[in-house]
Amino acid sequence: MKNSKFLRLAPWVVALVALLVVPFTASGYITALFLSLLMYVTLAYGWNIISGYTGYVSFGQVAFFGVGGYTCAILAKGGVHWLVGSLVGGLVAGLLAILLGLVMLRLKGAYFAVGMLGLTQLFVALAGALKRVTNGSTGIFLPPSLTLVPVYLTMLGLALAAIIGTIFLHRSAFGLRLMAIREDEEAAESLGIHTTVYKIIAFSISAVIVAIAGGVMTWYVSFIDPQSAFPASLNLTMVIMAVFGGPGTVWGPLVGATSLGLIAELLWARYPGLYLVIYGIILLLIILYIPRGVVPSLGDFLRRRGEPVRKRRSGAVA
Repeated sequence: MKNSKFLRLAPWVVALVALLVVPFTASGYITALFLSLLMYVTLAYGWNIISGYTGYVSFGQVAFFGVGGYTCAILAKGGVHWLVGSLVGGLVAGLLAILLGLVMLRLKGAYFAVGMLGLTQLFVALAGALKRVTNGSTGIFLPPSLTLVPVYLTMLGLALAAIIGTIFLHRSAFGLRLMAIREDEEAAESLGIHTTVYKIIAFSISAVIVAIAGGVMTWYVSFIDPQSAFPASLNLTMVIMAVFGGPGTVWGPLVGATSLGLIAELLWARYPGLYLVIYGIILLLIILYIPRGVVPSLGDFLRRRGEPVRKRRSGAVA
């Protein structure tokens, strides 16, 4: 029993050790690449909580990315450590998500998705208008990071926390209630589940994860303005990566973020003029032929392969 547990954990331990040594042994380019992948993993897991498990597909979680980034930048300008600023940004985004959730989560389906998209544009406008706080379109400049190591290790810790949290969520009563809301919200209410409360909690947790990542990346980039704080491309990327891997699954965001992140980097390096076209074609093929995502489709395939073996064993026993 102990040996089997060790064998299951060994690959994960090796992967974690490899990730830990990256900023100390690899080049700056490789470290920056892995930092980006860890950010994508974190954002995909954050989106997965409200959209994958709860079923409220959001096209506006990047709004909280910007809130976290601006909070970190403003506090860092005032002398607060960037890590503290990032955590405070997560707290601010979580509280904001509770307030917004009381309104936004009354919408369902496409109305919620479009509403969140509009909310992001509202945040862009506010960031540009509040010049005394955000410095408007000029943006906020921060001291450049002299080393990637602290930022990288922080993002690695955040990604691990998102993964471990999702594992516990998937196995918990809270996670089962979220999945019940996703499958049939009215039926969940009839069973005594306070759907509004659970939706707001999921929305807030998702916002916290995304916002902390926004704060860390703002310190890494050393600059933030309305356009870089709320990039539509980043919002679409986190959605695509989670959907590709398999929304509402434990390992889907990890598979989607790492595989698509590496594919995008390789295409950009080899075909800088065409990589967006090629990337788009690949995504289109994936959506057409693997609509449920890689992880659920792979699970179905393995189960089908295992059925003949189980039938032969049961026949032999009979």
